[in-house]
Amino acid sequence: MARPVAENLLPGVLAGKPLRPVIIDGNREIRRARTRAGLRDLFDLTTLLLVDYLFASWPHTHVPFLTRHDSLVILVSANFLFVAWALIARNLPRWRAQRIATTWSSSERTRFDQAARQQRSR
Repeated sequence: MARPVAENLLPGVLAGKPLRPVIIDGNREIRRARTRAGLRDLFDLTTLLLVDYLFASWPHTHVPFLTRHDSLVILVSANFLFVAWALIARNLPRWRAQRIATTWSSSERTRFDQAARQQRSR
């Protein structure tokens, strides 16, 4: 059986070297994304605290068809769920990356750890 030619398998692939190396530095985009996420979390937390303040400052405030005590339980549950969601949303990607990094060689793992330390120090 004849061996398939590379051009037939991968259209657009040249046999020679690429013309120039592609360099991507995503540090600026990462900083912008982290800033946006931090601002979004700050806005969400401020909104949550304002709702808590309004609820606490008016003694007759309650969810319709529920007592004040049941409404407070729902409010505390919503606060807990928001804090849990915010923590998981920020930490789960890091935990998954660390779990995947355990399959890498020691040199790749060292490079990943150094890059993570540099990002945290900025």
